[in-house]
Amino acid sequence: MDSQEIIALSKIATLISEEKIISTDNNSIWDKILSNAGQSELFDRFDDYLKPHSYNYSGGRTYENPNPQFGGFFSAIKSILKKVYHEGYDNGEFNKLMASIAENINPNLIFDGDFDEFNKGSIWNNYYTFESFLNKEDEETINKVLRENTTEGYKEFLLSLQVLNFELTFKNKKFVLAPYTESLSDGQGRDVSSIVRWLTTNHPDIASLYNEAVRNYIDGSAVSCITSCRSLITGLFSKFQNDGQDKWLRGLQNFSKDMNVDKVTPKEITGGVVNTKYVFPNGGQFNYPRFMFVYGAYKYTCDLGAHALEAPMIDGNLQTETTTVNDAFLALRTVEDIIVWVKSDLST
Repeated sequence: MDSQEIIALSKIATLISEEKIISTDNNSIWDKILSNAGQSELFDRFDDYLKPHSYNYSGGRTYENPNPQFGGFFSAIKSILKKVYHEGYDNGEFNKLMASIAENINPNLIFDGDFDEFNKGSIWNNYYTFESFLNKEDEETINKVLRENTTEGYKEFLLSLQVLNFELTFKNKKFVLAPYTESLSDGQGRDVSSIVRWLTTNHPDIASLYNEAVRNYIDGSAVSCITSCRSLITGLFSKFQNDGQDKWLRGLQNFSKDMNVDKVTPKEITGGVVNTKYVFPNGGQFNYPRFMFVYGAYKYTCDLGAHALEAPMIDGNLQTETTTVNDAFLALRTVEDIIVWVKSDLST
């Protein structure tokens, strides 16, 4: 049986072939999508199946390939998606392809209902099409409408993206691919928009690092994404250190509120000497779980990010880790959880 990911790719290919998210209304649209993702070779390979409209055979004959059910289009799109997914997921090529597809969504295909009626009964009665609405309205209003007034096809596309660890947002007048973060509406979950607003208001330098990490993830730059996450962790907790010693680790110590954490130094915790220095009659020990969780995330982002090429040498060969996009996804989700933890703790 096919995996959920392969089924999701097939569903996306179906939605594309049925023109429910992208208009394949000219012979260059897929040339543009694939070339912008660095996959022009795939357009050359499948070009006969990706051109919907009339073209000339040798001898002057003309062939009309009726859109959208022109021959082989679905199979070509599915083959392209599966090939890039299998061969280019770890190195970020699949991210680039999905980002290019997202940028070419046709807004007028995804609005659910009669736009004239919607337009007439709303404050947006000066818009001629749904696309013009998206080009002029504020992003918060747009994203609300995209959640509530879009077609089942578009919603199915979003669900398929979630299986592949992506979601869509509308930003800077275009559809933008983002890592899927299971946004919740109760105010307690990982709501990326609230994270960004909180960071922008309270720590704009950290907000910049977060946005950089997301951009690197979507670009398929796994090491750069993880390195940005490392800087985010150290930068965030540096704000809680008050004596200039041990820098960000002192800030983490001050914030973590672990039992006994204020009686030791950060280096005693990270060096693993705390429970040899302090011995208790019943053999118990302090583990400093909050401190060590964040420190573990920091070590992860060091080893797969900034220090990814530092490794032992065996028989003249460096034994380096191979950092993948999935590794970057874990780093990004972890720092989001850490930000939510900090934000929630400060609000109590």
